[in-house]
Amino acid sequence: MIKENETNIEFTETYITNREHYFPMLNIRIGRNVKIGKGTKIFENTIVRKNVTIGEGNIIGNSCLIRENVVIGNNNKIGFSCSLEPHLIMGDNNSTQGFCMLSEYSVIKNENFFPPHFNNPADNSIGKPKGEYIARPAIIGSRCRFGSGTRLVPEIVIADGTITGAMSLVTKDTEPNSLYYGVPAKKIRDIKEGDELR
Repeated sequence: MIKENETNIEFTETYITNREHYFPMLNIRIGRNVKIGKGTKIFENTIVRKNVTIGEGNIIGNSCLIRENVVIGNNNKIGFSCSLEPHLIMGDNNSTQGFCMLSEYSVIKNENFFPPHFNNPADNSIGKPKGEYIARPAIIGSRCRFGSGTRLVPEIVIADGTITGAMSLVTKDTEPNSLYYGVPAKKIRDIKEGDELR
């Protein structure tokens, strides 16, 4: 069953489509072969393309685009005007703020925070690949927190517990539980449990 109110639709049980479903009052479109778990809410002006799986208890904010073949786990919060590109896999308990772009074939684990204007492009050829295009976005571990405007270059590994400062450009693999900042980002220090970042 789907509850529709002035700002969102909420799925009170698992929902599976076999055709496109449109909610005109909220301008929400859900493609065919989509599975959405109980307790998930989708807000106005959002598009979910075909062959998408969304788990339970998620919040999908206003004006989001979830492209084909995306898999989203449970209890994630997707902020305003975010783009989740084809074949992305996201784990559980992640949070994005507005205007994030999470690239095609991204692998994002659990409990990460993505700030406004975060970007992890998958194309390392500046849009002009030689031969067949192969997406190679950064692989993002768990419990990472990124400062506003952080960019990741393709083909790197972001280790568990990585934190970046605002506007950082991460160009190399990171070490677990470490703080990075700058353009290009450099390791500032290790982060120990209970540390306060200033």
